[in-house]
Amino acid sequence: MMGVRAADIASWVFAWSSTVAAVVAVDGLRDVASGWHLGLGHSLQREHAMLQAHRARFAPQAALRPDGSGTVGRVMPFDCTANPGPIQVVEDTSDEFSVRKLNVSSGSYEVLYIIPKSRTNPPFEKMNACGIGPLDSMAYCSVRIEGQTFLARFDFESMDFVAEMPGWSWKGAFDSNGTYYAVVANSRQLYKLPNVHLLPGYQSQTDKRLAGSGPAEYINVDEAGFDIVVVMADFEGTGEQEYAVSVHSDKVFVSRLAGPSKTWDLHRDDANLFGRYFGAGFGYEKRVFFASNSGSGIFEVEMSTIDLEAMSVQTRRLGPSDETYENDGMNCMAVDPPELWTTTATTTTTTTKTTTTTTT
Repeated sequence: MMGVRAADIASWVFAWSSTVAAVVAVDGLRDVASGWHLGLGHSLQREHAMLQAHRARFAPQAALRPDGSGTVGRVMPFDCTANPGPIQVVEDTSDEFSVRKLNVSSGSYEVLYIIPKSRTNPPFEKMNACGIGPLDSMAYCSVRIEGQTFLARFDFESMDFVAEMPGWSWKGAFDSNGTYYAVVANSRQLYKLPNVHLLPGYQSQTDKRLAGSGPAEYINVDEAGFDIVVVMADFEGTGEQEYAVSVHSDKVFVSRLAGPSKTWDLHRDDANLFGRYFGAGFGYEKRVFFASNSGSGIFEVEMSTIDLEAMSVQTRRLGPSDETYENDGMNCMAVDPPELWTTTATTTTTTTKTTTTTTT
């Protein structure tokens, strides 16, 4: 948004609107310094109109169904210009979540805005499996309300529901074509929802027009860590195709998403480097990164070093990342990764075993 945060625009518009209303009311009292008030009122009205126009310029376009119909949602796109780096959605308290951006130098996560659970009716319980759509720049999460799970768009002040989900998930991601993937909890099934950017958004999760979750399209991913990143690569020498990558403890999982499913279970030689839980994954073009929940840092799984014949892959630690739990990662996919991550640090080689499963 040309360096202007949506939250700032909203607060400015509110402040100017209130001031303009007050000044216009005073303008009606022409016997009280009418010249000064009229001059200031006109000036504030011009400022207010400019800010309203700026907000309108960056408001979301109509989310269209495949048949061309659709509705204009209330949610604004995520500001990828101001916040191109890694983002985490974190449960801060029993009453709220926060959206935070990583300071790549210090490893701290700075709050962009708060999402109170009371934003929905009834209040939502959890949100996770988040991602920023590559075709609409909208932020999405799986949101659980009274035991049911929905895919929702959200920003600093609004939340719109776009689809029912087949079950709760804390690991999800978009591919470059705008397909949303989420691993259904307590299963090894990866759910696939294409063309999310075309789905209309509705204010209530009970809206009868909300897209359903069936017929479900699942992929058996065998195993996965606590977040996934979907990449396009030619790991097998047969042409580029999509893979889901995740990390847990001393393992890196790579799962083929097309044809007969197949998972490579990468075992690290140095388990101490990583930590155990990696609940925040970030994908920039063909680079894949994970943040350690325990505060061990940001790590890259180097896609270019995967050799399935040699059964090896290299990983490296790129920088600090504070401890976070009840969290998930997301990022704008069409921008470059942080500049500080272009430098190399500790590199470790891992060996793999493979397991093959067939999707039915």
